[in-house]
Amino acid sequence: MSSRNNILVIIVLIIISISLLAGLTWLNLRILNSFSGTDSFLAYWMGTRLLLTEGINPYDDIVSDQIQDKSKELYGQVQPVEASQVFYPLYSGLLYFPYALIEDYPLAHSLWMTTLEIALIGLAITCLQITRWRIPAILLWVYFFFCLFWIHSIIPLVTGNVVIIVALCLALSVLAIRSGHDELTGILLALSTIKPMVSIWLVFFLVMWAVFQRRWKIPVWFGGTLLILIVVSVFFFQSWLLDYLRTTFLYIRSSLPLTPAPTFKTWLPGIGERLSWLISIFLGVVLVVEWIVGSRKPDFRRMLWLACLTLVIGQGVGFLAHPINAIVLLLPLVVVFSVLDERWKITGRIIDGLLIMLLLVVPWVIIIPELNHVAEVEKLTILLFPLPLFILIGLYWIRWWAIHPQRTYMQELRDIGE
Repeated sequence: MSSRNNILVIIVLIIISISLLAGLTWLNLRILNSFSGTDSFLAYWMGTRLLLTEGINPYDDIVSDQIQDKSKELYGQVQPVEASQVFYPLYSGLLYFPYALIEDYPLAHSLWMTTLEIALIGLAITCLQITRWRIPAILLWVYFFFCLFWIHSIIPLVTGNVVIIVALCLALSVLAIRSGHDELTGILLALSTIKPMVSIWLVFFLVMWAVFQRRWKIPVWFGGTLLILIVVSVFFFQSWLLDYLRTTFLYIRSSLPLTPAPTFKTWLPGIGERLSWLISIFLGVVLVVEWIVGSRKPDFRRMLWLACLTLVIGQGVGFLAHPINAIVLLLPLVVVFSVLDERWKITGRIIDGLLIMLLLVVPWVIIIPELNHVAEVEKLTILLFPLPLFILIGLYWIRWWAIHPQRTYMQELRDIGE
């Protein structure tokens, strides 16, 4: 009888889950019906679909033309450079494959948006698991509300950017290191390279750290998985790697600023560009020094702090300095919040709550007057620096506590019990 009841409970839970997902997809469809602007999903849906149905190289100019034609049909306007062509490695098509099978683009887009929302919730939970932040119930609801409605969550959600899934892969790889699942860590790091300009710095650091710690399974599984993905891609198109490098070069030349230089040049025409490169070089040197000093240490907390520093400085050194990618900074934020809670208890939780509300409200207050609609990511460069600067200050503020925590006897017993 008990087994039968368990089966009924499982069936009911499955029905409820499917109903919730269907309702969420319907809501997303309604939202996207009123959407117009930069659509990051369209290029990869179109590129993958043309590869599957007609065998066309996703990096071919004909794909870009069809993307623009579809954009005119859907939105009455063309897409900017960063959304008008496939700029990810060919194996990223594995992720878009199920959605490319759906001919109805609005439905495919809404299902993709549902997937990103699930990934965003998974990212929020994973960050809590990594830090073991025992967050109070009220603050927990505030935290999840923040994760869902933060401007750096909404922008990639609405535009359909894969960066949320990349951020989840990176966070899960850190959690896998903590759990000792080195094989899984290598696989996740390889999968995170579907958007390499976001993941490259952290992937490099974690592989380097694993080598210093002689955890050879991480680089071996990372390299093996990446090699398999590349070889399978070559099987379909032998020239894809050269095509990918060519389109990436065009992206760097013609898209939004991938380093602080263009933005600083706009703000300070006289010295802005030189100042930005000076800052980037300084931050790069700081990062390398921290890597050298900390990578030989075996403790997880030091590695976590260095991983967070890598994500934050990566926004300033170059390659990925784009506000749409800032969702990867959720983990460093949670690390700062958790250490404040660990050190100052009630006072720390009050500070955490205030900081969360500040980070939730202020970016919207800043950006809403600048936008006619949320998808105009060209106007988001104003958000390029405040968040990384805020987190960088926060990380160095908590550095000693994060790396050398003062632990009580009860805390030691609690961790042993886990």
